[in-house]
Amino acid sequence: MNRNSAWGVLPLAAAAVLGALASSAQAAPDVGVSVLGVEASEGAPDALAAALTDALRQRVSGTKGFRLVAGRDLVEVKLVFSCPDEAPSCMAQAGKSLGAGKLIFGSIKKSVADNYVVTLKLLDTTRGIIDTLVAEQITKAQTTGTALRGPVQKWFATLTGQGGAGTIRVRGDVIGATVALDGTPQPGVIGTEDLIVG
Repeated sequence: MNRNSAWGVLPLAAAAVLGALASSAQAAPDVGVSVLGVEASEGAPDALAAALTDALRQRVSGTKGFRLVAGRDLVEVKLVFSCPDEAPSCMAQAGKSLGAGKLIFGSIKKSVADNYVVTLKLLDTTRGIIDTLVAEQITKAQTTGTALRGPVQKWFATLTGQGGAGTIRVRGDVIGATVALDGTPQPGVIGTEDLIVG
């Protein structure tokens, strides 16, 4: 083989390898996630737990790379599979039976004043371990309608490792105006300098 024909083969081989890599990346299946839900305890309303569960399921359905696996709710899984303490090995068996690679579940309980503490876990059913845990306090104002979407989006990003933290710079003409992000009130008010949110 002469030098000129060798140089002609190299670009073709590189193109073939890149094509194979691209097609394997495109063929990667979505991660099956079952949102077992949020269980209300210690004075938290069941309706709030149901709203959080629905918001999490919507977030999974609307996120590229994830596929919502329909399944049972957390209380039912704990009863059927005898997992009263949510032991990871037991919950992993439940997740496998549902055909899910990951499970999201947790609890909400009443905290001080009108606040609530939300705890969410992401469990890997293959390895039988909790990958990530989120525990955060939310205010009563954050528990209604669209205001719930902001915290749920943040928690899902934290659980799945998607979307690093960012900031938004807000500038306005109305000094003293407050800012809400996805319906969630943000600390601070608009002044003569830009307000940093996030």
